[in-house]
Amino acid sequence: MVNLAVNKAKFAEVQINKRSWPSPQDYNEALQNPAINLADPLLKVGKAGLNKLGLPKAITGSFASVYYLDCPQQDFAVRCFLHNIADQKDRYAKISEYLNQIDLPIMADFDYLDKGVLAQGQWYPILKMDWVDGQNLIEYIGRNLDNAKVLEKLRLWLRQARKTLKEHGIAHGDLQHGNVLVTNDSIKLVDYDGMFVPALAGLPSNELGHRNYQHPGRTKTDFGPHLDNFSAWLIDTSLYCLERDPRLWFTLHAGEDCLLFREKDLQDPYSSFAFHELESHPNKEIQERVRFLRSLLALPVEQIPDINSEVQTPTDLPLLDASKKKPDWLSSAQHLVAEEVEPSQPVYRTPVEPKPAHTHTHISNRWLNQQANLVNKPPSTDTFGSYIAIVLAVLFFTGIGLSIKSVNESHSTPAPAQVEQSVQNEQLLFDKGTEFYEKGDYKSALNYYQQALTHLEGAGKGKTVEAGNCNYWIGRMQMQVKQFNAAFRSLSQAEAIYNEVGLTSDVAKVQHAYGLIYLQEKKFPDAIEMFKSALDGFTHEQSSQYNEDCKADVSYYLGWAYVGNHQDKEATQLFLRVIDYFDGVTDKQPDYVVSRLQDIARYFKKHHQASYAKKATQAAKHISAFNSAKP
Repeated sequence: MVNLAVNKAKFAEVQINKRSWPSPQDYNEALQNPAINLADPLLKVGKAGLNKLGLPKAITGSFASVYYLDCPQQDFAVRCFLHNIADQKDRYAKISEYLNQIDLPIMADFDYLDKGVLAQGQWYPILKMDWVDGQNLIEYIGRNLDNAKVLEKLRLWLRQARKTLKEHGIAHGDLQHGNVLVTNDSIKLVDYDGMFVPALAGLPSNELGHRNYQHPGRTKTDFGPHLDNFSAWLIDTSLYCLERDPRLWFTLHAGEDCLLFREKDLQDPYSSFAFHELESHPNKEIQERVRFLRSLLALPVEQIPDINSEVQTPTDLPLLDASKKKPDWLSSAQHLVAEEVEPSQPVYRTPVEPKPAHTHTHISNRWLNQQANLVNKPPSTDTFGSYIAIVLAVLFFTGIGLSIKSVNESHSTPAPAQVEQSVQNEQLLFDKGTEFYEKGDYKSALNYYQQALTHLEGAGKGKTVEAGNCNYWIGRMQMQVKQFNAAFRSLSQAEAIYNEVGLTSDVAKVQHAYGLIYLQEKKFPDAIEMFKSALDGFTHEQSSQYNEDCKADVSYYLGWAYVGNHQDKEATQLFLRVIDYFDGVTDKQPDYVVSRLQDIARYFKKHHQASYAKKATQAAKHISAFNSAKP
């Protein structure tokens, strides 16, 4: 049962001063001492889950930071709000009262605490929820890609959950990967900020949900029991496609804060890479299901049918025009590139043209067990073929691809025409920078990337994820021209944005870049610290091909930092892991892989470790021979 009494005493007015609402950092500081900064008796005696730095570990989204609290009686999730929503406590009172009556097993028990956490010298409300020990939707799907039956079972669970909600006149309001937790034999829905229950009829919605899962036409006036219909169809369609072709998870870079679709795909399906790929898929069932999802985008939100209803794709739905398919640019991290440090010659290499991916049939002794391709240049938007070669690759420390979304929602929004012109300018400038980068003209590339960032800032998007990516890329170019102090500043700006929105993998890639600078400057202890932090960040993210590849790559550089610091035992362990990772791989960029294995072989030869050197050399020869034999 939901332990939340609905009386005036329970929901007494919270005294909040006019200072800004607490930030994630404020809550991090508060959760370091629950005994003092939490009012609830059960929570006061708990201990917050910590990251490797010994600080409270939070899952931070747009509306709240959530912490795990290990308490003597039971474990709790503490949800700390990032915004002051005026009628939040009244909504939670009505939600609580209704859920108490119906007691649904798919819901987690919760308690809204008006006097919850002490931050900035004031008490702020929190949500105390039973801790659900499960995997979110992305984690669960990523771990079961090779099991169509498990994915089908998950899809049916979600359909049943939606049926249960409909029977009781409820809509969750924000169905997305982070709010669906999969346990051993069921699912739980968490985060009820935007929930609709009958007692809230007539009110506007207080949030619009995760934009990678919501109908682009949804507004605050769309608030009723129909609210989950579109997101349910999107999740169901994604699972349906993955049951039939799990490779789509990698082709469409799923798992990067989305399933198979992103906000930009839903806003403009006719130029969407994802919709084009899926609607031209060899499997006719996938084609038809995705066409139906696209047809829903033409309907008003209130007319979207329920996921369990009988439906058909409209016969007059226009076909997609292949000439209008567009790749991602700034809003996706697929454009990011990593320059490699040659241990024996500490300079960055000229980029190498990527080669098409090839599926391997056998991988032996792999430390990391998923397939990927590595490239080291940004994608070109000139031809469809070159883009395909890159989207089938996983860059070794690219950032998480997210839809273009402002971190600070208080920024004014330009008029639609202004937004379109701004995007065009940013894209043109960025593409021009990429063109010069590919020519090895890093100063010109830097200039254009800086201009792209200036346009973003002029459009009021200086704190968006795309601006973070742009800052990161500027830092990378500054590294190329040896402006290391400037590179640190640019990278730190990117890191601040990534931290603000909780993008752990993006923070890790910045730490990797810091490590590369220190490695070039021969500051080996500092490089070791940065590479280890990056490795920790990638390790603690959900399993994905991107993160698996990153761990191998960071290990490679960490090994050379150990070499520079005369820690040969540690270097040997890491280099052997890297060999195991690449051993038998035939689907990666050959020049890239072979050069790394040859570097490691030279190291082992120098240290008279002939067997290890032979192992690295044989792996390199196998890859070279395989690619030489290809037509």
